[in-house]
Amino acid sequence: ILSLLERFYSSDNNQSIYSLLRNTGYFESHSNINENSIKEALEQHPQYVDQWLQWSEDKRVDSGWFFFIQNDRKYLVGFLDADKGTTEKMEYSDRKSACAVFIKRELESIRIG
Repeated sequence: ILSLLERFYSSDNNQSIYSLLRNTGYFESHSNINENSIKEALEQHPQYVDQWLQWSEDKRVDSGWFFFIQNDRKYLVGFLDADKGTTEKMEYSDRKSACAVFIKRELESIRIG
């Protein structure tokens, strides 16, 4: 799951992010994957945090989850609604915790469509 973006940006990839996520088996096991398990994986592979930060920054959507650094010390995860603005916002001091929350919510938004 963590390396999903590496596969998406790979020069030989011709699949959508939805198809790549489906092929990981996430759709069948999504209820067994939670923020804690994602954070544990990020503890082992912290290099993926920057990839997910970049993914969030590169998104060009009217509505969706976001993840960014605020003031070099705080990490924000939230949801931007096209009609209502930011409807949910959570602040974290730990980047891996924030990233895990973002990843789970982003994966669910991709899965549900």
